[in-house]
Amino acid sequence: MITTRSIHSLLIYFALCTCVGLLFSCQAHAGDKRLIDAQHLSRLFEKFIAADSPFPGEDLKVSNFTSRPDTLELPPGEIEYLFDMGAMTGRLGLRTFYLDVLVNGLQVERVKMSGTVQLYGNVLSAARTLKRGSILTRQDLKQSRRNISMLGANLAQAPILVIGKQLKTTLQPGSILFTSLLKTPQIVKRGDIVTILADSGQIHISVPGKARSAGALGDTIKVKNMLSRREIYAKIINQDEVQVEF
Repeated sequence: MITTRSIHSLLIYFALCTCVGLLFSCQAHAGDKRLIDAQHLSRLFEKFIAADSPFPGEDLKVSNFTSRPDTLELPPGEIEYLFDMGAMTGRLGLRTFYLDVLVNGLQVERVKMSGTVQLYGNVLSAARTLKRGSILTRQDLKQSRRNISMLGANLAQAPILVIGKQLKTTLQPGSILFTSLLKTPQIVKRGDIVTILADSGQIHISVPGKARSAGALGDTIKVKNMLSRREIYAKIINQDEVQVEF
């Protein structure tokens, strides 16, 4: 019976055939034996992990690699590698699976491989003590590359996405930034005088207004038209202007 797991194994096998050829020639000369050492097995493990992972290969690092056996002596012939990755694929942390080694289509070895897979990426941290309510600037941030395997999906990694955001809590120097610690600051306060803009085809209108509620950039708030005295809803486009959307 062909299962999802077996299909996945075959896909990984075909994806790695070309890569493996770069490490070892596929055909041994008559009478020669092939020695596959621990370093080559480690490279095979790393290539499998890169092919199996949803993350870019350059962001992955393998440590604590072990294999049993740690070296192989193979008879002459065409060598093929087939990975059996187990039930869970693509995950980080400790990975253990088996490598079946075939020569001329016949299995001659089965190698148990283990290693710890870590994900590396950019991390933003506080360059100094940052007080609650602070609006972040480039000078407030320190960028580094480190192991982010256990830091979660809320990790803030790109400066452009956090500059201008407001801190919900005080951060000490070196504290890692997470998106859950940030919010978009309110740039219009209740009672602020703003300009209400309205565009419809060739008609462009601007009238003075008064904010009836506070909001951040992009928020829709209630404003009072100071000429008609009517209250309407408009979108904040900057700290001085709101846009009526038709």
